[in-house]
Amino acid sequence: MDNVQLNWWAILLATLVNMMMGGLWYSGLLFGKRWMALVGWSNEEAKEKQARGARWYPIVIPVSFVFASCLAVLIHGLHVNSVLGGLKLGLLVGLGLMAVTGAPRNAFAGRPLGLYLINHGYWAISAAVLSVILAVWQ
Repeated sequence: MDNVQLNWWAILLATLVNMMMGGLWYSGLLFGKRWMALVGWSNEEAKEKQARGARWYPIVIPVSFVFASCLAVLIHGLHVNSVLGGLKLGLLVGLGLMAVTGAPRNAFAGRPLGLYLINHGYWAISAAVLSVILAVWQ
């Protein structure tokens, strides 16, 4: 894969979309309340952590950027250039790599299955959506 030319604007958009999806996924509109119960947080603890939430952005932003960049490299290298191709690759990465590798870690940590499904469901859906964006905007 010499001379890989990536669309950095698409990668930046995918980074932003990944973060926005995470905000929605873990909000009260979707899985936030269930996730809080599964990690054992009270409403007070959640509000306290949310107030200090900005301190996590130095981690979240680069992780989202690296994730989007890696997907873009795969998409480029595999010549994926359609919505369906992006969706397939994203689901392959999200389910076949990320969710599968997270299962033993979750099991050995003694975490509830519901927590695994919420956390890794997010990454599977995110990988699919980001891959579609990156496949069609090269």
